[in-house]
Amino acid sequence: MTWADMRDGFYWIRHIDHSEWVVAEVRSRIIHSSYSSTDLNDYEIGSEVEYPIRGLEYTKWYHAATKYGRCTFLARPELRSSGRRKIVFIHGLGRRVRDYTRAFSIAERYGDVVLMCLPGFAPGEMIADPTVQNIASMFLEALDMIGGLTNAIVVGESLGGLIAMRMSSHVSASIVIDPPLSMNDQWPVREMEWKHGVGGDMFPSPLFELCMGRDDDRSPISYVDLIYRCSDNTCFICGSVPLMPPRPLMDAPSLVKPEELEIIRSRGLRLEIVEGGHDLFLKAAEAVDRIIVREIRAAPHSGA
Repeated sequence: MTWADMRDGFYWIRHIDHSEWVVAEVRSRIIHSSYSSTDLNDYEIGSEVEYPIRGLEYTKWYHAATKYGRCTFLARPELRSSGRRKIVFIHGLGRRVRDYTRAFSIAERYGDVVLMCLPGFAPGEMIADPTVQNIASMFLEALDMIGGLTNAIVVGESLGGLIAMRMSSHVSASIVIDPPLSMNDQWPVREMEWKHGVGGDMFPSPLFELCMGRDDDRSPISYVDLIYRCSDNTCFICGSVPLMPPRPLMDAPSLVKPEELEIIRSRGLRLEIVEGGHDLFLKAAEAVDRIIVREIRAAPHSGA
């Protein structure tokens, strides 16, 4: 049983009507489930958008059996047969499926869109050892199974950004949105710990620990070294509101520290500072969309 199955309608599971699920086996290694249209198309996009929105009811959950555990991802039904480049989104801890309606509609003009489900979020399952490296390796193996590694582009936000950084050297390009490189004891983690315990009823505890936890020597976990692992085709999108000690704010600030921004710059990686805090994906959507499209268009393509 996954964490979200025990929650009554929280985040991912709330958008799934189990009575409409259809399960079928594909090549004995991958199964897929049909997705209900319930409550998926209430995301409004302004009239200035020139492309049609294809609702998320036209998607399926795919489950790929990897050596790290079962990898679950959302994609269009034609995924296996299209042969197009794969554009992979990796969500953060607090996302809903419907938050990606816009992303699907924008990115699928350039390839097949895949939304990876972090372990422990239904309908996915927790894996035995959910480290950033293992989750990244599981996603890469699943992509390889569907022929998606060649020319793949990965877009990760928050915790998903850390995983995208770890995948960076294996894909064509990576877009990393405000990753928590070293957020232990920083806002808003302490506030969430006080309200919900370590992980509590808000997120699967093992994933919360990836950001909140400490190493064996009790030092805060840091992922700054992942910056040095990123390929040259990596773009960071970070918020302009600086990370400070806990203070009253309506929204979380950027979780990337000034010294971490300097490391990104020193490596010569692309860095875009967007007005806003941590939740740039929705609250600075227009600016983020432009950057994502620019990076997709500029990404190397072996078939070009």
